Amino acid sequence: MKKIRRFLSLSIFCIMFLTTISFAEKINTAEVDVFFEIQTVGYESAYVDATEDDITIKINIDSSDFISDLDQIFIIAYNKIDVNEYNIEIFLEDNKIFTITAPREVINRYISGQINEELFLDTLTYQDERSREEKLKMDLEVLDMIVYGVKLNQNRCEVLLYYTGHDVAELIEDIPNMHLLVIEHAPWVEKNRIYN
Repeated sequence: MKKIRRFLSLSIFCIMFLTTISFAEKINTAEVDVFFEIQTVGYESAYVDATEDDITIKINIDSSDFISDLDQIFIIAYNKIDVNEYNIEIFLEDNKIFTITAPREVINRYISGQINEELFLDTLTYQDERSREEKLKMDLEVLDMIVYGVKLNQNRCEVLLYYTGHDVAELIEDIPNMHLLVIEHAPWVEKNRIYN
């Protein structure tokens, strides 16, 4: 009886082990397939990592045009790897700025035509991964300036920037907006210095 139990236990272990190896081989092959297909969309330096539950795709961008490619990237991963959740991590200059997540069910509904592209993009989960300094820097750059540095601490904010606008009157109008952006991103700040 002991020999039969031992044999059955060993058999079950071997089956589970071989199934795990088989699944891992399938995932590794699919990861490579996803990687090469993402390159055809224009992301040469992508990274793909899949587990039993999810897939994470890391891409470097140089502009905000990546939004138009999100559905293609999710569909590529969906068609190659059957997992519950699909994640795209967006990097700008080697800094992670966003993680965008789509459940398998949402991608399936989009592919089958049950929802349009706008609703698909609205149902994705967007997580802003930028630091407060990076958020403030990006928001200030909208106001015709190049931001060289942002320092935030417990009671003070310092911003070093170069104003690229042509009109001094515009600069004077933008100064309150700059301070409001600082307050929005760091409401605890007591002193706010902006150097031009």
